[in-house]
Amino acid sequence: MKSKWFLFVAAVAGGLALYAIFLHQTYTWRGNTHPDFYIEWMGSRVALQGGNPYGEETTLAIQLGSKGHPVKAGEDQLAFVYPFYRVFLNAPIAFLPYDWATAWWQAAMQGLLIVGVLLFVRSLGWQAPAWDLALVLLGTMLAYPTFGGLMLGQMAVGVLASLLIAYWAVERGHDRFAGCCLAWATVKPHLALLPLLFFLLWSLSRRRWRVLWSFALTLGLLIVVSLVIFPAWPGEFLRGIARYPSYKPVQTGPGFLFMEAKSPVWPALLEVAVGVWLLASWWAAIRRDGQGTHRWRDGAFVLTLALTAFWLPLTSVVNQMMLLPAVLLLMRDAPNRVVRLALASLWIVGTWLAYALLYRSHYGWNMSLPPLLVLLALGFWFVIEVKKGERPTMEPI
Repeated sequence: MKSKWFLFVAAVAGGLALYAIFLHQTYTWRGNTHPDFYIEWMGSRVALQGGNPYGEETTLAIQLGSKGHPVKAGEDQLAFVYPFYRVFLNAPIAFLPYDWATAWWQAAMQGLLIVGVLLFVRSLGWQAPAWDLALVLLGTMLAYPTFGGLMLGQMAVGVLASLLIAYWAVERGHDRFAGCCLAWATVKPHLALLPLLFFLLWSLSRRRWRVLWSFALTLGLLIVVSLVIFPAWPGEFLRGIARYPSYKPVQTGPGFLFMEAKSPVWPALLEVAVGVWLLASWWAAIRRDGQGTHRWRDGAFVLTLALTAFWLPLTSVVNQMMLLPAVLLLMRDAPNRVVRLALASLWIVGTWLAYALLYRSHYGWNMSLPPLLVLLALGFWFVIEVKKGERPTMEPI
């Protein structure tokens, strides 16, 4: 058994290395790719050398390395605004040349995202044939949010993959592993907040104590080790968050949608409505989970991820990758292959059209309309699909 695992790990590592070499030779050798990852890479190098990744000197070094000049006030400052333990993920590649570091990072994130999506499909109980899996992977890799996130080197890709893997782990009874995945998802806290609350409330209601203890111990270890290495990081991190809105537009989806309205009533009403919907879905998932169905939990989980890209303050269009699980749920319950093809095509083409037509001219609509449309479709799922029947519970292994 151990030899099989060793061979499996060796095969994965070898495949990852070959793919990283391929990416380097065909793309990242130019050295000016993945601008968002450059922030994390440079911040990690500084931190691992005993410096302050949040400091002004580090921010200036990132600006010079990324833009070639200092950034003006009011523009994106390219500052390192992550929990300190984000550095640990970069440690193996932080001192590689940037072109090689990005090749390894891109290979790892693509692989992790594909694994997360395939495991999520499995956790949905969807016995997808090869054609449908091909549609799933095309929708995963070619839609603008995930494609753009990968090209930028966004940590959001890793967070989404971690959450999807955690959902699969909970479904299969691997509670300690699920807790570890949830802890690592907090490297981008605003994307992990709502899913984390859902997981913790559900685990508490089902008395899945191992999920809670594993999450607490893993996150606690990450925080303590970070404090030992750089004791000032919580204050520096919070100051970075406080400065962020001064150079990046931060607004909720309803706020972006009604940003030209004179009254704050409409965005407030929409925020309250979707908040009530979210809480109701959580309540249904907690009350009805384990009664021969996981449909309510599936719906609550994908709604939680989708509202992360709409209800909470938004900072980037690529964070709309959190809508992907909702699209996969709709594809699972589509009546036939033609509808699944239409859903995948709308997801891919629609996100690119929204970016091409709205990003520069109507930024607020680009930030709010794609999530709103997915939420409307998901609303029909809650109204109609749940009434069609309930799938059997998968027994943990």
